[in-house]
Amino acid sequence: MRSPFSHALSFFNCKGSSVFFRTVVTSAIVFVAVSCGKGGPAVSEFKNVPGEDSSLALLLGQGLNPVENKAKGHCVTLGALKTQSGNVTGEIAEFRLLEITSESRLRESLNVSASASFGGLTGANYSGRMSFAQSINKNSQSKYLMVHTRVANQLELASNFSFTPEIQVLLKSSGGDAFARHCGSEFVYGRRTGGEFFAIFEFSFSSVEEERQFSAALSAAGVGWKASQQINTALSNFNMNAKTHVKMYRQGGNGELPQVEDLQDFARKFPTLVSGASGAPVTLELITKDYSGVSPIDLKPNPQVLTRQQYVMQRLAENRDQASELARDLRYIAQNSNQYEELNSEQISNWEKLINIYINKQNDAAVDCMSDAFGACKMPDVSFPVIELPARIVSARTACVAGWSFDEAVKKCCQVFSEKLCTIPDGAGKCLAWSLRDEKICRN
Repeated sequence: MRSPFSHALSFFNCKGSSVFFRTVVTSAIVFVAVSCGKGGPAVSEFKNVPGEDSSLALLLGQGLNPVENKAKGHCVTLGALKTQSGNVTGEIAEFRLLEITSESRLRESLNVSASASFGGLTGANYSGRMSFAQSINKNSQSKYLMVHTRVANQLELASNFSFTPEIQVLLKSSGGDAFARHCGSEFVYGRRTGGEFFAIFEFSFSSVEEERQFSAALSAAGVGWKASQQINTALSNFNMNAKTHVKMYRQGGNGELPQVEDLQDFARKFPTLVSGASGAPVTLELITKDYSGVSPIDLKPNPQVLTRQQYVMQRLAENRDQASELARDLRYIAQNSNQYEELNSEQISNWEKLINIYINKQNDAAVDCMSDAFGACKMPDVSFPVIELPARIVSARTACVAGWSFDEAVKKCCQVFSEKLCTIPDGAGKCLAWSLRDEKICRN
């Protein structure tokens, strides 16, 4: 009798008498294969996903469809959790100041995956991180800095893992379709506790001059430093050159969020708040892997389809991020029109329509990609809107180049030149005394 799995042989490189099957999932297609022996290399990927902060309610041993960003059933029994060092104490603390230059950079800095960022389109709830990212309303007309404090306790990993008896029966009786629907393509086999704290500072400017002063202060501070004791000093310098808005997000620990002026002390004390021994840590991240190596049946996925699906989802997320930021740029410019060159309100309205069409195309393609990775996972046929944002008005004061200064009396850029004049000649071609005469030259 013909094997119900024989139609999937062409999707694998393995040879011999091993049995293969293709699992067709309702909302994604995942390829799996029973161990190929010497016919092909094993493929096993390990990933980190947000823990309690995620929109997913995942437990150890639970399955996951990472592209759909959906939790699946409990298919694996885990052995005892062990740390790599053998100790239960010890932690890694990190302090960073990052300049957030794009919507995608903001999302990635908060560890929000492309699939998770599209969660609202499929009925799933956004994670706390994604909701926090959306609340920032990032636009390119302002500057953004992120203060990030992260404390990670010892990594705990399962010492071994095996399929539950029920799943072994399922694999033998129903094959890959039922397995993928119930278990997904990955499972949780480890965790790390700890905590994270994010403070996003938005700096907006009323003139080009303010923005230049801010950029100079930012350059002088050296973005990328990790010493928490420098936070307050640097931020106080930035605040002098811009209007500042602050939003904070904490994962782990107890108590209220700090005041801005207390960030330095909070960053220093945060490790004790989320210590595994004495604090109140949360599950900072979960460690997942594919089902290869799980006894007694070694399932090896075909990475080509999953890799393409993840690639397309990443591209769609980046395209949508870029367009969303451009839409917020237009709104910001419209709300601060006195800072910009003459605006055409009708043209801005048309641009907004084009951007919305582009974003909707990315969203539709993401939903299609999640529902059918094999047949519908592709980039939409739509071009990024061509938009030229109006420039900020440059006043005469800010237009003065190096060596020239703005003269309030004449409202022009001026420069003073000193001419050396001899006041007492000695009669022999030399000078006994000199004086300086200043001459001011101005230009429009």
